[in-house]
Amino acid sequence: MKIFLVRHAKSSWNNINLDDHERPLSKRGISDAILMRKYLIGLNVNFEKILCSSSVRTKQTLDLLIDNIDQCDGIQYLDELYHASADQLKKIINNLSDDKNYMIISHNPGITNLINFFDASIGNIATCSLCILSMSQTDYVLESVIKVKDLKK
Repeated sequence: MKIFLVRHAKSSWNNINLDDHERPLSKRGISDAILMRKYLIGLNVNFEKILCSSSVRTKQTLDLLIDNIDQCDGIQYLDELYHASADQLKKIINNLSDDKNYMIISHNPGITNLINFFDASIGNIATCSLCILSMSQTDYVLESVIKVKDLKK
C-alpha cells in the first residue's frame, strides 16, 4: 500500500473577505498543480480512493492533479481533512485497506507535522508537494517528498 499525501496548491489571498474554506487557487497554484499532474502521470499509479478536504482550494488542486476526475468513482470530500492534525491524518490512514493506493489532499500544519514524524529534517511541506508513504511489514515508511520547485529544475 502507498499513500500519496498532497498539500493543496498555493491559494489566493486576493479577496480578503472570503472565508478561509472558500479561498481558490492562485495563478501560481494552478500552474504548480499542472506541473505536479505531469509528474503523477509519469508514475502511472492507480488510486483505489481519493480523500480530499472539502475546501475550495483542495478540490481545485484535485481537479488539476487528476486527468479524468469525472471517471473516478472513489473520491470522497471530507470536512475532517480541512486542517486535520497529524493525529487525525494518521487515524484516517490507519482505516484504509492495506493492499491499495490512496491519495489524500489536505492542509498544513497537519501534513508537515505528520511527515516530520517520519523525518524531522524535512521541515515545512510546501504547497503542492507530494509525500509518498509506503507500508512496510509493520508500519509506514516515508518513501519520498516531491516539491514543485524541484520539478521546475
